[in-house]
Amino acid sequence: MASALPTTPWGWALRALRRSVQFRGRANRAEYWWFTAFSMVPGVVVSVLEGAGVEPQLLLNQVDTAISALLLLPSFSAGVRRLHDVDRSGWWIGATLPLLLVWLLAIGFTDGGSGLQMLILWGGLLGLLAYFVMALVWFTRPGTPGPNRFGENPLGLASDAERLAQDFA
Repeated sequence: MASALPTTPWGWALRALRRSVQFRGRANRAEYWWFTAFSMVPGVVVSVLEGAGVEPQLLLNQVDTAISALLLLPSFSAGVRRLHDVDRSGWWIGATLPLLLVWLLAIGFTDGGSGLQMLILWGGLLGLLAYFVMALVWFTRPGTPGPNRFGENPLGLASDAERLAQDFA
């Protein structure tokens, strides 16, 4: 690898932020999850301040919205690279959009009665839940060892077969 890997949680989060417009390549679990954790900090701080009654709450909400908007692209790119690390297409990030749209439309048009509307509502909700479970499994499992179709292992580790070949060479 061209540069040394980060050794601190903050270093991993900054690595993801520096690669915020890079949708190619791979991101290991540390890079993705530390970036995700640090990305949540502003929202938690705003929630605590609002709960403590700090005024003006409108300004706090605007700051939180601005930070969230600034972190949107880096979050997408880190997610795409994380999926690449487990040899999945980054397009899976957008797989929820059709489900979410159908579900939100069903909520908007549900007047508490029609069987078809309730079926769409609950079906969409179950679809979203299934997707999130599947995504959680992908985002938490180790990356594929060695290179895959999206690039080299971000940790610089070779596959088991390559390591064994080097040990016995």
